Amino acid sequence: LRTFFLWNLPNLLLLQPLVNGALVAAVRQIRQQQPLQPLQALQTALRAWKGLLGAHGLFWLPAGGVGVFAYWVFEQTRTSPGQLLGGMLMIALVAGFLYYWWVRWSFLSQVIIEEGCGPAAAFSRSSGLVAGHWWRAFGLSTLLSTLPSLLDNLLTLAGPWAVSVGQSLTAPLGTLGMTLLYWELRGRGEGG
Repeated sequence: LRTFFLWNLPNLLLLQPLVNGALVAAVRQIRQQQPLQPLQALQTALRAWKGLLGAHGLFWLPAGGVGVFAYWVFEQTRTSPGQLLGGMLMIALVAGFLYYWWVRWSFLSQVIIEEGCGPAAAFSRSSGLVAGHWWRAFGLSTLLSTLPSLLDNLLTLAGPWAVSVGQSLTAPLGTLGMTLLYWELRGRGEGG
């Protein structure tokens, strides 16, 4: 828990929205055939940081609440194997429901940076982009989140420093891939 509160939570809620926003802005520069200017991309993300932070906070709040509740239930109760199986099935159902919405809201950073939406409007706009293309967004987001996780597990064999280096190299892949899908879906929806 100490590692979670000292590194993972601040990274998830503060650093990750900023980095994702900068990556989205960098992809825009490349799409417009401009020279890549990382500092300008970071400045774009900093201008939209409140929106990015708000959207990521709202995005992770339900999942975090379910995780904390599940942890509390398993720690506080002594259950029989049948009750444990039933509880795990309930958690799987809730996790499936959350994952459905996670895919629907997978373009929050892109919508905030590219379209200037606020946090609340970004959720509906992202859902609108995914509508009719849910399975495609599901497949790509699952692939882009699973492969880095597998790499992280392999890197644990080399040591904790290797995991940190590996995460910093693979974390941008998800944002880059989803940004490219965002542009494709946006072009289809606007007749482009």
